[in-house]
Amino acid sequence: MFARVAGDVIEIVHASGPERNDLRSRFLFGFRKQTAQRIIDTSFAAGEHYVGDWHTHPQDRPLPSGIDHATMASRFSKSDHGLNSMIFCIVGRSPFPAGIVVMIHNGRECLTLDAAK
Repeated sequence: MFARVAGDVIEIVHASGPERNDLRSRFLFGFRKQTAQRIIDTSFAAGEHYVGDWHTHPQDRPLPSGIDHATMASRFSKSDHGLNSMIFCIVGRSPFPAGIVVMIHNGRECLTLDAAK
């Protein structure tokens, strides 16, 4: 996901989709690092910052797995971003708001935002 950042305001302006050469199946996704970095570099040149990731789950109401939490922590710690935290979204099959979970991760702790409440 890419955003324009102005002070305390982070506005998500677009989310890149899976690329042709990414690894993907119903239960797995793995991006190609070179392709992902090219997208990040191109977006940054346009004034958009990489602020996190999104993916889908084959569930009506998605629940983050242990792998999701480990990936979020790793993505935060391995990315050169200058942010206090990153945003992660999991999209399920139900319509918004029940079909999406949004998490804010700082590499150690995860805060889950519940839009369904």
